[in-house]
Amino acid sequence: MYAVDDVSFELQAGELVGYLGPNGAGKSTTIKMLTGLLVPTSGEVYVGGMVPWAERERYVRGIGAVFGNRTTLWWDLPVIDSLELLQPMYDIPMQRF
Repeated sequence: MYAVDDVSFELQAGELVGYLGPNGAGKSTTIKMLTGLLVPTSGEVYVGGMVPWAERERYVRGIGAVFGNRTTLWWDLPVIDSLELLQPMYDIPMQRF
């Protein structure tokens, strides 16, 4: 059994994305590998041409990641409304949000 298997995607500079999936799908593990917190047991991870865990000191100066879960969402609001409440906390301009 693998926590992450056959994942491949590409993002362009400046993109803001959400990474969604069911419990146990490997979302947190994938993000931890992308941020250099975990080293994959197989395969390769490149972000901006760098290997996150191998070039950690230089790499972490240019990244940011926000982890959220259902406690970040208000049960009685639509998801977009919950996210809009958080937008100013992370100082994301509305044109990018």
